[in-house]
Amino acid sequence: MSIHMNTAASFFQRLSVARKLLLSSLAFALPFAVLLYFVVAGFDGIIRLTSSEIQGARLLPAVQALFEGLGKLEVASDAASADAAKVEQAQTGVEQAINDLAQWTAAVEDQQSRAALSHVEKAWPEWRDQWQKARAGQGSAPTSMMPEAVGFLRKMGDESQLILDPDLDSYYLMNLALVRLPRLQENLQQVLLYALSAEAAGGFQDYDRRILLGYAVNLDRLLAELRDDLAIPLQVDERFYGKSVSLHQRIPVVMKRLEDSVKTVVRQSRDLAQRRSTPGPKTDLSQSTTQALESGYGLWRVTGEELVALLEARLAFHQMRRGLAILLSVVSLAVAGGLVLLISRGITVPLRRATRIAGHIADGQLRQAKEALAAGTYRYNGAQASNDESWRLSQAMERMLNNLDSLLNQVGGSSEQVTLSAAHITESVLQLEATVAQQAASTSEVTATSREISSTVSGLAQTVGRVTETASQAADLAAQGMTSLGEIKATLQSLHDASTDVSGRLEVLREKTASINQVITTITRVANLTNLLSLNAAIEAEKAGEYGAGFAVVAREVRRLADQTAVAALDIEGVISEMQNAVREGVAGVECYTEQARLSTERIARISNDLSRIIEYATQLSPQLETVNHGMQDQSASASQISEAMSQLDEAARQTRESLHGFLQVTDRLHAAAKGLETEVDRFVLT
Repeated sequence: MSIHMNTAASFFQRLSVARKLLLSSLAFALPFAVLLYFVVAGFDGIIRLTSSEIQGARLLPAVQALFEGLGKLEVASDAASADAAKVEQAQTGVEQAINDLAQWTAAVEDQQSRAALSHVEKAWPEWRDQWQKARAGQGSAPTSMMPEAVGFLRKMGDESQLILDPDLDSYYLMNLALVRLPRLQENLQQVLLYALSAEAAGGFQDYDRRILLGYAVNLDRLLAELRDDLAIPLQVDERFYGKSVSLHQRIPVVMKRLEDSVKTVVRQSRDLAQRRSTPGPKTDLSQSTTQALESGYGLWRVTGEELVALLEARLAFHQMRRGLAILLSVVSLAVAGGLVLLISRGITVPLRRATRIAGHIADGQLRQAKEALAAGTYRYNGAQASNDESWRLSQAMERMLNNLDSLLNQVGGSSEQVTLSAAHITESVLQLEATVAQQAASTSEVTATSREISSTVSGLAQTVGRVTETASQAADLAAQGMTSLGEIKATLQSLHDASTDVSGRLEVLREKTASINQVITTITRVANLTNLLSLNAAIEAEKAGEYGAGFAVVAREVRRLADQTAVAALDIEGVISEMQNAVREGVAGVECYTEQARLSTERIARISNDLSRIIEYATQLSPQLETVNHGMQDQSASASQISEAMSQLDEAARQTRESLHGFLQVTDRLHAAAKGLETEVDRFVLT
């Protein structure tokens, strides 16, 4: 992609301005050419459609002649009133219409219409042969050829594109010519055949009346449709390509004649259909129907002619519009080409002159450039001078030459001053460079000293910070110890209170055990009495003999139980005695422990008071150390700033020395440039 763009750019760079303007004009003209092509193509499409419609509309007389010939042939070939001369004349007309239609289908190479016409051509000899046989009494009458003619008419309308007509006036005329009128004529033809058949048979039968009444209804409906379709072209004709005078003059007259004759046929058909008696052999229906057919063919003919006229008007209108579009496009292109040529000359001629003047300036020939500029200067009024770029370019080049001339004169005069000034600047720079070197050495020494001070102060600040941190930690630990001592004091007080409570409870226990001794003494006395009672019972049992054996057993068991109770009471008494001894020892131990806890609480209270004073002193020491720490940090920051400032000053001195060295080099180049400027100024030929 970039290769193609570079190739295109190099191609355009090789072109002159005139050729570039020409290519630009062609590029701008290309969309208009495409638009003109589509406009002309649109007109050509409408013209081709209209031409095809005209070709089909001009064939309508031949189709009408075919319908008229077939109708007359059907009437003339009626078996009851056949007239050989009329039949021959009708056959000649039909054959002529078929030949005309065959020539048209061959000219337009219409396969569908040709196929439809072939049905007519094939049916025609068969119809003629069958009529000859029927006339000779060898067969029945042939059927009507109207369906084949109607089929051909529809195919012809499709192929000629009449059915696609885009305008309302010509469309409804086409609809009349291809649809409405053929149906009307076909119905009239059937009414005529029924009328002739009834006249030949001597009157209408009931079946014929019903059919005749149906045809009357159809004719009435077809006439209304025909009237409605014909009213539209008369109303909208002025909207399309102007008003058609012949359409408004001829169509209403022929339509009025057809309407009157068809209404007569309808009235007579209804009258005949409603009569109960059989009329005589002569009626007026056949005559009025014949007149209606002639009026229908007349309207058909006029409709076809007016349709051709409307289509030709449309064709002429679009051909005129196409020619006008092409003419205006050609004239516009010619005018645009002339304007492009004038604009191109108005741009290229001053540009060539400016190029020559620029060449003289590039060669240093300012005098020749001024002479060429004066020779090619245009004379404009104020308005033109403010709008024409060529005049502005000429004025700008003139001012440039004057300014360049003045500049070169000033440069030539100032170059010597520049050389002298460069020499003085060189001497001053050398002196300044020596001064800056001394200042840089002093600054380096001060910088080293400030760095040492900064390092010392920073270390001292760190030490004070650590001491402050240690004091703070010691105060925190002392506070924690104070809190722990308070907790220990409270714990010992709780132990003292608990010991006192335990001592009281042990004393109560001792008193209770003394009460137990009394109970045990009572139990022992009861056991002795029980033993005596059991002894008395045993004695009484011995006295009773065999009747007291049971009491003896009970007395023995009671005595044994009393002995066990006495033994148990003695054991309990021993246990109680031991427990009392233990309680007395426990009371003495608790009292001793309580006294020790009291003494420990008092010692912890004294220790707590001492720690409180220590914490107070540590708390007072911490802010003082913090103040000292902040002061040392401020001193350290100040020392760091001094050291940094001295470093920056040292760096500035070094950069100043380097800048002076560079400035010295620039001064040398300025001196050399002044010499070169003098040489270059000498190249110009000043005015």
